[in-house]
Amino acid sequence: MSALLTTLREFPLTKEVELFDRVSEPDRDMTYLKATLTGGYTLYVRELYTSDGKFYSYHLQDIDNKVVLRYGNAHHYKNIATSPHHKHFGSLKEVRPLEDPSLEAFLQESQSLLSNK
Repeated sequence: MSALLTTLREFPLTKEVELFDRVSEPDRDMTYLKATLTGGYTLYVRELYTSDGKFYSYHLQDIDNKVVLRYGNAHHYKNIATSPHHKHFGSLKEVRPLEDPSLEAFLQESQSLLSNK
């Protein structure tokens, strides 16, 4: 969890990071964070580790709670070449392949999108 906190705190657009939820048990480890960004944007990071692997969602929304960008690995989109890894732009309906599912890639893409607004 400390690596996630550090990564979010060092993100240039971050104003504040808040721990939403934390579960650490023998069969699962889950961290859910919220970062308030400049310009009224909010970023949510959820990572869950179980014996079945890592499950994640990285979600960026605007001041009106509309999706700007979301990365995830829910198994909803089996027709995507990078399944289960996928990303959404502007709406949860627009789904694209996701080549690099890392938090760092998500933050870099978020910063690029927000600098163009």
